[in-house]
Amino acid sequence: MRHETGTTFTVRPGSGSLWKEVRSPGRIALMVVALIGLAVELAAGWYSFEQDESGTGVRFVLAMVALLVVTCVAVCVYSVLFFRNTRLVLTPGELVHRNWRGRTRRMPRDRIAGVTKARYLTDTGGVPDADILTVIADRDGRTISFGSGYWPQEELAELWRRLGAPCEQWLSPDTPSMKEFRRHHRLRLPLYHAHFQGFTMLVGTAVTLPVIALVVVVVFAVG
Repeated sequence: MRHETGTTFTVRPGSGSLWKEVRSPGRIALMVVALIGLAVELAAGWYSFEQDESGTGVRFVLAMVALLVVTCVAVCVYSVLFFRNTRLVLTPGELVHRNWRGRTRRMPRDRIAGVTKARYLTDTGGVPDADILTVIADRDGRTISFGSGYWPQEELAELWRRLGAPCEQWLSPDTPSMKEFRRHHRLRLPLYHAHFQGFTMLVGTAVTLPVIALVVVVVFAVG
């Protein structure tokens, strides 16, 4: 999505591509298979707990359903905030990036050294350009970086052209891996972008293990 005034040019992620992806036959089939698999897992868990002690199977299922509901709510809240808050605004004097949390970063136009990109994901989940990290760097190596999934690529390209900074590497169809990118660019990237795979594995483990332990403790404590 784009919005243009006499002095600003704004680009935002488009939610239309998300709904198009969700409604695709392949995605619907995948969700149906996932729901069936989830039902089987819950049934197996219920049966296993019921064999040990009557009533614990129901509590296990309720605990898992509550966890799934919380997860779905968190994903929905993130999606709403992402499409409502995220944007890039080009003004006569600066480039402004606002992320999904509403945090704003500003970079003077005359300090921007260039716009580049790198491939930082191995699985896009079917979302076009979701594996591409866009990096805007200033002359001191400071950066504004964001994943390109759901961003309208043609409108981003138009913004870079209006910006006037070198953007040939971003416009090129070839995208280097993050390892190659970091080898050729001495830039300060956030840890969750520079080492995305390792970071997500670490955070996922740190969150998942306590949650599983909590569910097990609740099931046995109530029982």
